[in-house]
Amino acid sequence: MLRKEQRRRARRAVVRTRLIAAGTAVVLALGAAVGGTATAMASNGGGGGSSTNTNSETFWQQLPGEVCVKPAFSSENSTTTPFVLPAIDSSRVFSKVIVKAGSSGKSVVQENAVFTTDRNGGTLTAGDTFVHPEKDSISHVIYCTVPSVPAASTDVDCTSIEFLVGRALNGSDHINVDIVYNGTRGQINVEINEVQPANGDPASTSGLYALYKFDAIGLPNVKLPISAADAAAGRIVFVYSTYLTGEWTIEWIQFNSTYFNKDRIRSEVHRVRRPAHQGSRDADRPHGRPRLRDERLVHARSRRGHPLVHR
Repeated sequence: MLRKEQRRRARRAVVRTRLIAAGTAVVLALGAAVGGTATAMASNGGGGGSSTNTNSETFWQQLPGEVCVKPAFSSENSTTTPFVLPAIDSSRVFSKVIVKAGSSGKSVVQENAVFTTDRNGGTLTAGDTFVHPEKDSISHVIYCTVPSVPAASTDVDCTSIEFLVGRALNGSDHINVDIVYNGTRGQINVEINEVQPANGDPASTSGLYALYKFDAIGLPNVKLPISAADAAAGRIVFVYSTYLTGEWTIEWIQFNSTYFNKDRIRSEVHRVRRPAHQGSRDADRPHGRPRLRDERLVHARSRRGHPLVHR
């Protein structure tokens, strides 16, 4: 009789286990239907923010320019009352949503469900709804946003180059410039790199710096920090004229995989002269660009296939 009772208890335990597994599968399916797929999880680690507490907004602030918000929201029945993403300023976009429920290893496998897409794998937008994939109740929610990134574009003249890459900057971004500098032909470069303090790299709020390489034309290289705002906006501003004297011609430029004067056409040149006394007033101009005496150069930027000459 004792062995029969033990077998009955074992069978009941198996049935309970299967029922729990089935219920979890239903909740997981509901989570995918109501919110996006939980693409990443974290319990007591995995964040890159300034806090070690996963209940804190700053724990989840990991991207350049990212800001996370913890609204006053909780739900005992997220099936009927899911979290709804609110409207945000047009200058920012959603980066992720963190839905907290239960306690990892106890009531749930992972307490923090992190969503980076909507239910269809698309961009997170206001009005998207979210539940926790393992538990019907929600203890709190954190959503994060990053600055909207301007469309990719380039702006070139005889003093500076501005490159908007169309996304946040990373270590793959670069600018290569073929130049004739005081009669010497060479290439100057901009490389975006991660800051390594051991290498003497400059401190940077973005964790990135720009390496200006002038050694091909006999000038020293320069390292400059990149601000968090420029990194988030995908902006590189290369005021190369600050480091040059005399005369130069810009013949060709590569911006990642796009080009200025790709075919190296030389049918027309554009000249510009600096005023004899620029003074400190130029420091107040956008990106520190020198004031140009020949303002026709501004219009010359949009003409394709022509080298730029400074004398």
